[in-house]
Amino acid sequence: METGMERLYYLAMAIIRLVYINLLVMVFTLLGLVLLGFFPALIACFAVIRKNMLYDQDIAITKNFFSEYKRYFVKGNLAGAFFVTVCLLLYVNFSIAQVIGNEWIQLSYYPILLVSILCLIVSIHIIPLSLHYRNNWKTTIKNACLVIFIKPINTIFLIASLVASYYIITVVPGLIPFFGVSGFGWIIMFFTLNKFKTLEAEHTSVSDSTITSI
Repeated sequence: METGMERLYYLAMAIIRLVYINLLVMVFTLLGLVLLGFFPALIACFAVIRKNMLYDQDIAITKNFFSEYKRYFVKGNLAGAFFVTVCLLLYVNFSIAQVIGNEWIQLSYYPILLVSILCLIVSIHIIPLSLHYRNNWKTTIKNACLVIFIKPINTIFLIASLVASYYIITVVPGLIPFFGVSGFGWIIMFFTLNKFKTLEAEHTSVSDSTITSI
């Protein structure tokens, strides 16, 4: 049985790992000239956190981060460009619905808002799904659209935790250099991996095709 000091030690090491992963995200984002570095660094962050949770807490963080960064450099930027494009289109439509005085256009405000929220929730699940299963991006997006409605309590707790963390970050912005990305990554991976494990235990499929865990 673990003692109180051992638990405190493991907690401290977990915090240090998250701080270090966040530092790697910033460094590799800059190495990619920000625009080309952010999304590969983001995926690498999720990948390292996933490995820490599933396998060994003492994995070589820098080596694994760099490996995943290289692996997803092209795919990550393509996926990031697609994500940014969708967000811009939704933002433009959202802004038009707010500004233009036409009654019919203003009626689209709430449907656009609902679609935007759903797209955000789906996008949160895309990276964990792509890392955990052997699927192409098309299948991953389809699975993300389905999995958010499976175990909805899990999804609600995930969103609530992210909102609470965002509030804390805004109140204490000094935490951003330490947990600005890795903290959110940990929360997302914690809830999504728990959902995946439950689905796998219940032999529940999130798509019509067979998905094999890496």
